Amino acid sequence: MLVSLDFDGVIADFGRMARKVIRDCTGITLDLEQFVYHDLEELLGISSKDPLVSRIFNEFKQLNWIEGAKEGIDELLSDGHRVIITTKRRQIEGTKLWLYNHGLFGLQTVFLSSKDSPSYVDAHLDDYPPKLLDLWPYSNNSFLLSQQWNRGCLDLQ
Repeated sequence: MLVSLDFDGVIADFGRMARKVIRDCTGITLDLEQFVYHDLEELLGISSKDPLVSRIFNEFKQLNWIEGAKEGIDELLSDGHRVIITTKRRQIEGTKLWLYNHGLFGLQTVFLSSKDSPSYVDAHLDDYPPKLLDLWPYSNNSFLLSQQWNRGCLDLQ
């Protein structure tokens, strides 16, 4: 089985890291329920060109695993499944380095921001409903990982 996993929010805990960077740089503390990293500029009332946005998306040192992600990937691989990492991140080299440093260097990574074509997969897991819908035609089964920022999503069909 070929499984596609989203990077931010499914594998890497971008939300926790970004909230820490925002707090350290601005003094603003955001709860997970408030935090929707896909609308970061709107949430903070800043331009996408603001240096804070660049700093958040280029911060990889504080980026940790989502709880259980490493074990889940290891189990998929040990059961003989193939895993693809899918992301809209524009920071390709930083993302590749994070994956390498966290033992995922042998996995194919699809960078949708660079017009990589998504592969047809048996299953895709994402935390962001619009991207899940974008990739829907490329998957036999699509799953939304329940997170605080997507709990209002009722029906994707």
